[in-house]
Amino acid sequence: MNDPSNRTSVCIVIPCYKHAHFLADAIESALGQTHPDVEIVVVDDGSPDNTREVAARYAGVRYVRQENQGLAAARNRGLRESHSPYLVFLDADDRLLPNALAAGLACFSAHPTCAFVSGGFRFMGADDRAQGAPVIPQIDTDQYVEMLRCSYISMHATVMFRREILTLVNGFDPSLIVCEDFDLYLRIVRQHPVCCHGSIVAEYRRHTANVSSDSRLMLKTALRVLGSQWPYVKADARRREAYRAGRRFWKSYYGLELIQEIKQSARRGDQWRAISASLALLWLAPVLASHRVASSIAWRASGAARMAKAILPDRMVRRLQARGGRQPESPPPGRVDMGDLKRVTPVSREFGYDRGLPIDRYYIEGFLFRQAIDICGRVLEIADNSYTVRFGGARVTHSDVLHVNDDHPGTTFVGDLTDAPQLPSGAFDCVILTQTLHLIYDTKAALRTLHRILKPGGVLLLTTPGISQVEHGVRGNSWLWAFTHESVRRLLEEVFPAANVDVEDHGNVFAAVAFLHGLALEEVSTDALDHRDSAYQVIVAARAAKPHDHS
Repeated sequence: MNDPSNRTSVCIVIPCYKHAHFLADAIESALGQTHPDVEIVVVDDGSPDNTREVAARYAGVRYVRQENQGLAAARNRGLRESHSPYLVFLDADDRLLPNALAAGLACFSAHPTCAFVSGGFRFMGADDRAQGAPVIPQIDTDQYVEMLRCSYISMHATVMFRREILTLVNGFDPSLIVCEDFDLYLRIVRQHPVCCHGSIVAEYRRHTANVSSDSRLMLKTALRVLGSQWPYVKADARRREAYRAGRRFWKSYYGLELIQEIKQSARRGDQWRAISASLALLWLAPVLASHRVASSIAWRASGAARMAKAILPDRMVRRLQARGGRQPESPPPGRVDMGDLKRVTPVSREFGYDRGLPIDRYYIEGFLFRQAIDICGRVLEIADNSYTVRFGGARVTHSDVLHVNDDHPGTTFVGDLTDAPQLPSGAFDCVILTQTLHLIYDTKAALRTLHRILKPGGVLLLTTPGISQVEHGVRGNSWLWAFTHESVRRLLEEVFPAANVDVEDHGNVFAAVAFLHGLALEEVSTDALDHRDSAYQVIVAARAAKPHDHS
């Protein structure tokens, strides 16, 4: 397997510090690549655990140890110890997918002048379960400008580098404790072409020991790294605008994380600490005010409220009130701050998929989680079986997929719910119909089909858009309806007994505005999303059960 002289050999460098309990997963993901010519170097960065013993279990894995010098120095050591013309840096607590190296090399083959290529990734928890939608950046414009505006590469293992480029730029900056990857990307992209491909190539593990969880350090260093680019951007108007947008992005992203830390202090009753810490963030107020700035400081103790009113701007006080469970006072006419939302085009036309997990998926997945006990036996899902697998797990004995196209992977039935004689009657214990009803013109015929194919006692789990963008492109031509709580209830009760139908709606004015603009779940407060106002129904969800006594 190890053939450093091969021109397509790729070295996977795995730095490890206090992550020996994850290391085996990382090594096995490197060994499991479909591309056969792999060199693996594990760099033990002075780790006090059993990193050496774990690495020694795997033949062909090269192990080197150094005194603890930090992630950047460990990666540079791996670069020096390796021989392959291409490199991937995999953190010990993450994993590569089997296609990672093949996808990177294919992209290099199509774009031979690139300094590095990058793909997408998905999140996983400490329990190895997938979390949310994959993150797949696709940047076709000026890569340097986009990197200034927002570091669009969120996970380092998605990147494959050419060795000669890493050597040319002297590798990672060992003076940086964090953001060393952002710094490297900027230094490379400023001078060399790079490329994104659409393949998902890695899994990023979220856990409390992630270095990136230190928001203060991340914010300080990200701004320092971005600041190092000022000499190269100041003479160009487009770059200057991207640079300033990048500063706003980092202040907003990590500033909001800092606010969450303040919130924890307030929850513990340490109001003085929460307020004093908020003062340290006042310099972020112009950026954060349009998001959820001081809103995360609890508004529970009247003493804290008085202090906040005395020291914070009125705009921030209103957000404090809202976060504390009080309705904020409406700003006087002419004083409404629209911030980043003062625009006639949305932030994203992809429902937020290009920024993270769409807000409507928070409601959809929450509904399915609460109804997971119904997802069992033989289950039919529309388009794919991802929710069947995720929420049904071992309770599912047989998984079917209905799709209108016969060439769609994993499809077991092809057809239209309005006329589907190929679907067996009384066959399914559960049908999952998410975000589909609005695409069907004859909704009543589709619901009659769903009732027919359910077993007695079987359950339909349905979600449908209320307030939403209309998808652009070909699929948008099939977007026919928008539903409300009442319309879904009436439709279902024409087919299922009223006593067997439960309908719920989710959303509020904040959720509706954020979703219409295409903001992602990661950009908003879930506490704000949880407030329910039926005047703003973003998602309507329903459970309908077929009676046991007739089919």
